[in-house]
Amino acid sequence: MNAAGNLAQSIGDGIAGLVGGAVRALGAAIQGLVNALQSLLPGPWFLVIVVAIVVLVAWSVFRR
Repeated sequence: MNAAGNLAQSIGDGIAGLVGGAVRALGAAIQGLVNALQSLLPGPWFLVIVVAIVVLVAWSVFRR
């Protein structure tokens, strides 16, 4: 592979690393939020609230 090919490969690897890191950080943030809410809400209330939020968001999206 020539120098231009190596440069393009390096740029692609860097972008892939940035995107992968951002996705992992977002996943960790969501997981932390879910864990915090599960510790605050006893029993099945967490699931009830999550389902209610999903239904409200879906209703809002489909209503448009």
